[in-house]
Amino acid sequence: MNRVSSSRRLKGVEDLNSRTVLTGVILVISMVCSFSASAADSDNSPLGIALFPPLQLPNSGYGIVGLRLSLVGVHREAQGIDLALLGNVTNKKFRGLAIAGLFNYNSGLSTVVGLQAATIANLNTASSTVYGVQLAGYNTAGTVYGLQLGLVNVANDLHGVQIGLFNINKTGLFKGSPIINIGF
Repeated sequence: MNRVSSSRRLKGVEDLNSRTVLTGVILVISMVCSFSASAADSDNSPLGIALFPPLQLPNSGYGIVGLRLSLVGVHREAQGIDLALLGNVTNKKFRGLAIAGLFNYNSGLSTVVGLQAATIANLNTASSTVYGVQLAGYNTAGTVYGLQLGLVNVANDLHGVQIGLFNINKTGLFKGSPIINIGF
C-alpha cells in the first residue's frame, strides 16, 4: 500500500513538472513576442509564430530577426531561420535559411542571402537578388549569384550555375539550356 501511494505521488509530481515547464515555455514565448511587438521604436521581433495571416504574432508589418515558425507566415522581412509547413512570404528582404513544405515567396526589392529550399517553388520578383542556393522544383529570381538546383530554373541575370531539366538565363550567352547553364 505504501509503494502504491508513493508511485501515485511521484506520477502526480511528474505531471505537475511537465505542465509547469510547458506553461513556462509558452509564457516566455508570449512575453518575447509581446515585448518586441509592442516596443514603440522597434519594428522587429526575435520570434514570429503564424498559422496564416492575420493569425500571426507579430503582424505582417513587422520584421522577424531570429526564428519564424509557421504554417504560412507573411512578414515585411525575415532574417535568421524561417521554417514553414506550407510557405514563407517576405515582402522586402530575407537573409538566412528558409525551408518550406511547398514554397518560399519574396516580393518587392527583395534580397535573399543564404538558402531557399522548398518542394514546389522558390519565387522571387524580377527586382530580387539571390546570393546563395535555391533548391526546389521551380526556382526564379532577378539576379542570382550562386546555384539554382531544380527541374526548371529561371534568372534574369546569372552569375553562377543552374542545374535542372531546363535552365533559363535571360541575359546569358545561352538563354536556355537543358541540364546545366553557367553565367558569369
